[in-house]
Amino acid sequence: MAKNFTVIYDRKNHKDNFLYYHNDTIAINTKHMTRNSDNVQISITVPKTLLDNIEDKRKSVSRSTYIRDVLVNSEKQTSLRKINGAVYTPKCLAEYVADKALYYYFSNKSNISLHENNQFNVIDPACGDGELLYALSNSSILNENIDSTKHLDLFGIDIDETAIHKIKTRLTNYHQLKTEHANGLCPYNSNNKDGWLKLNKKLDVKNGYDLIIANPPWGASIDSYENLVRASNFSQLSGQFDTSDLFIESALSIVRDGGIIAFIIPDSLFSQERDKLRELLLSKTKIHFIGRFGEKLFEDVNRACAVIICEKGKSDSTHDIDCFRLSVEYRKLILAGNATFKLAEEKLSHKVEQSRFLNNKNYLFNIDIDSNLENTFQAITSHTDNFAKYLTSTRGVELSKKGHIINCAECNLWSPLPSKDVFLCPKCKSSSLEIDCVKDVIIHKQQEKNSKNLVVGEHIQRYSIQSDLWIETTRDGIKYKDESIYTGDKILVRKTGIGISASIDYNNFMTNQVVYIFKLHNRTFPLELFSLILNSRMAFFFIAMSNGEIEWKSHPYVTQGQILNFPIPNFNNISDQLLKKISILSNKLKSNLKSKESLSNTLDAQLEYLVAEIYGLTKKDYLSIYKAIDKSQELLPVKALKSIAVSDIFKNKA
Repeated sequence: MAKNFTVIYDRKNHKDNFLYYHNDTIAINTKHMTRNSDNVQISITVPKTLLDNIEDKRKSVSRSTYIRDVLVNSEKQTSLRKINGAVYTPKCLAEYVADKALYYYFSNKSNISLHENNQFNVIDPACGDGELLYALSNSSILNENIDSTKHLDLFGIDIDETAIHKIKTRLTNYHQLKTEHANGLCPYNSNNKDGWLKLNKKLDVKNGYDLIIANPPWGASIDSYENLVRASNFSQLSGQFDTSDLFIESALSIVRDGGIIAFIIPDSLFSQERDKLRELLLSKTKIHFIGRFGEKLFEDVNRACAVIICEKGKSDSTHDIDCFRLSVEYRKLILAGNATFKLAEEKLSHKVEQSRFLNNKNYLFNIDIDSNLENTFQAITSHTDNFAKYLTSTRGVELSKKGHIINCAECNLWSPLPSKDVFLCPKCKSSSLEIDCVKDVIIHKQQEKNSKNLVVGEHIQRYSIQSDLWIETTRDGIKYKDESIYTGDKILVRKTGIGISASIDYNNFMTNQVVYIFKLHNRTFPLELFSLILNSRMAFFFIAMSNGEIEWKSHPYVTQGQILNFPIPNFNNISDQLLKKISILSNKLKSNLKSKESLSNTLDAQLEYLVAEIYGLTKKDYLSIYKAIDKSQELLPVKALKSIAVSDIFKNKA
């Protein structure tokens, strides 16, 4: 059993203090630690083997000084990785992506003959420790198609000099490796085009790059070189973008025609806001592979990832894309070492024509819609009216559900408590340390003076609102919004979560910013009609298949735009008989919601069948809808939808 030791570090005097006990552990008597103290003792417990390693490496440096320097350098590296958006690639994923990229490249037989005499140039412009280049250079697919000892040139570029040193050490046996410590977007502090011209000349790159493979920075800061990026005229540099978007655009500018780019990127690729990136890929490349892999693949990173592999050049109208979503079950097996990505892909992938994505609104990559679901999806999207014809939307108080606020000493106005140590007042722009400011809480579990009932996201379930919070409404500076948005009947929709959680508020509740508020501006039809559509299984299917949000991730959400753009039939064409049914069932739902009774399965089935009639959906369509529900992770909103079966909805219906 390894012995444990406790190392005491006296920051001021650099002393090493040890006191041994019979159980081979050092007892410590630390001084009181404060943030501003000049003399702080820090206790850490380390295995005997680690202490031996420290003793071997510290040489003449004191033990405390050595440990301090290691910790400081480690903290610097961690901070640098955060700034640079560095997320290093797991070995199993690197091997899978490298094999996929090579497979698509050499599926074009002309590429094999091309490299019988010419070099095969592969670059990773954000190489990190070289995991992707290492995986590619050792791939059996590569060595089956070319003589890699003669015709392979690897290029590794990274902004982190330590990473460059690691890749040199790691690939030391690959004489064809060339590296450069540089910014993969703007080499040599030049704009993208000029920088790459200089870099290619220095690296002696001939005939361009045949394959670009990368796990580029995610969410990295471009503050230090923003002017260079803007001078490069990146089309992706507008609205919401990620640094990985810029790396993809850069790769397309330097890869040769017919070459392959293979990127591991955040799965924001599928979000509504990334339409410009999807348009770029669809218009400039023949996409071979789109994979959605979810969270947990990257250690200590709570962000889902995706893989995109494309060939530079136009696709024809019949070109198929291999689409693959990694299920939760297979992801667990892979992380446990009991399955592979290749095996999961064989079980779960399907093909989609690229032209379908190109024709989608906002160029959505709705990869979960296979041939079995496509007809039902198109039956819904064929309706050209939308919720915006009848509803307006807004959001509530700009404050989190915890209700923490801070007072500005300069202007005496209140603001939401910031997450940073320095408070920058959004009103007067003065700055001060958070610890020096007056703070308070204005959301409570009981009614206080000048407070009103508050609904936050977690209070809203399908056809249910349960509020147990109260918010004080008299703090100057807090954006409560106009009182009129809270008064009157309104649909409340929870922003976060899988699917749609919505109900109607008849009690003039206030809400916070993670709750969407929808009110009628066209009162031709009752508010309850729109509520029952939003809560239908059809709506879950449409939203889930549009965005691919069928499993939990760190920040799943629906947008106001998605709901306002939700397709609905032209209600002017609805028969009198159906209009009467809408009126009857809307009143039933209203009575049920006001009584706060749980929705019965019978009424639920009746409401769902009404939706089917309004949209012209058949029992076959609902079998497809339930297939999508069955694909979704077993979360509470999904379980609620399974309370009735397709047979219950179409019971005694022709």
